[in-house]
Order: sequence, then structure tokens, then C-alpha cells
Amino acid sequence: MTSHSAEMLSKLRTQREAGLFCDITLRTNGRPFPAHRAVLAAVSDHFQEIFTEMDPNMKQDIDLTGKNE
Repeated sequence: MTSHSAEMLSKLRTQREAGLFCDITLRTNGRPFPAHRAVLAAVSDHFQEIFTEMDPNMKQDIDLTGKNE
């Protein structure tokens, strides 16, 4: 029997892979990763802080590529 949490994660993954309901795009090295902000914020205090402080009118695309100096 599949647990509710495993089934929910599976459905979220399927939605993300299909591009459904994705409301943010994370980029690294030019590669895009569509994602769900609510899921990222739920599992990461770092992302929760970023999204809480983000201007809602701001482009929903975040480049995570580190800059070497």
C-alpha cells in the first residue's frame, strides 16, 4: 500500500515533469529547472526566505550559478 506522502510526492514530480503548475524556474549553468515554490519552501529554509522576500512583480526565474572571481 502506497503511503499518502509517497503518492503526493509522485504526483508533484509528474506535474513538474509535465510543466504543470510550476511557478518558478531555477537555473544553473544556463540549464532551467521548473519547480513549485511551495514545495521548495517547505523543504528549505533558504528557499522560503528567498521567496518570502521576493517582489511578486519580479521575474520568476532565479539563476543559482555561482560567480567565480
